[in-house]
Amino acid sequence: MKKNYLLIIMAAMSILAVSCSKEDEPKKAERYNFTSKEAIAMDLSVGKNDSYVVKEFEIDQTKLAASFGGTIPSNLLFYAINSDGSKLVGEDEYTSEYGFYFTSGGDVCMPSADGCAYFIEYYSSPEGYAKPTLGIGQYPNSCEIGDTLTLRVGLTDTITGQPFKLKITIKKSGDWAVYFEHADGLTYTVYETVNTEYKAMEVFINETALSTALGVASSSAIISGMSASTIKFIGINSDNSQYTTGYTANGYGHWFNADCNVCNWGAANNSSVFSEWAGAAPISFKIGQYVSGVAVGDSFDIRQAFVYGEKTVILTFKIRIVEEVTDDLGPDLTSV
Repeated sequence: MKKNYLLIIMAAMSILAVSCSKEDEPKKAERYNFTSKEAIAMDLSVGKNDSYVVKEFEIDQTKLAASFGGTIPSNLLFYAINSDGSKLVGEDEYTSEYGFYFTSGGDVCMPSADGCAYFIEYYSSPEGYAKPTLGIGQYPNSCEIGDTLTLRVGLTDTITGQPFKLKITIKKSGDWAVYFEHADGLTYTVYETVNTEYKAMEVFINETALSTALGVASSSAIISGMSASTIKFIGINSDNSQYTTGYTANGYGHWFNADCNVCNWGAANNSSVFSEWAGAAPISFKIGQYVSGVAVGDSFDIRQAFVYGEKTVILTFKIRIVEEVTDDLGPDLTSV
């Protein structure tokens, strides 16, 4: 189910749960007679979730084009293959918004049916995707970490069929956020998935780098200087102007809008992300999001600064909103 339709689908499923029984599972159908190519194998891993989260996998366009004589047709039909080899072809057979629910035994089912565990959907240009993409999700509380199964789907122009053999493994979901310190000790890349709970990632600052840059003996001198107001903490706007009129988030903290300028909290102010002083021993900041204020792919380079005499030392948090926190993430070394 495409994420934009989640609420619609969940509402529909609540109706199905009442009106459908095992007898309502899809009947085997052969709507088209086409010749199938050898299946393309895809070995895929998805994190366990109970919230209909979809993980997307792009289809190899070269292999797909080769199946249809070198060019991917614009009118491909998505189909499912049951465990006995029978096929359900096209949108009229769909049991989810853009595809099919499956049981763990590999048969298409309605979402209300006993044993319904997974859904696989096909997204193409009509859904706003530049490349043919498969989306895989789970029915809540139906899958366990370590589960492995093989499901089969395909694409056809009604003359030729290209099946896909999907080996799916359920893995433990990773952390929702992670951060990386840059070589200067004053810049941090923070990767976060979208959340709706104002959760925050605590980022611990390199106190040696900060103290050296400010010209003070230690982090304790920073703390005492802030208490005595000899060291000030301010926000920095995207045009390098200083926000010195107080704080817009908790404690020593600031909200930032989509343009990475300091703002007040709230949708009317286009709030996107925040950075708040979290602790003094050791020095850390909480980096988080405004509920419904970010989307996967968003990037925010926000800055705050310590001012001591004529010295201004800027902390930069390069916030990247990702679909999933993976092992291949690292510092974003592009300039701010």
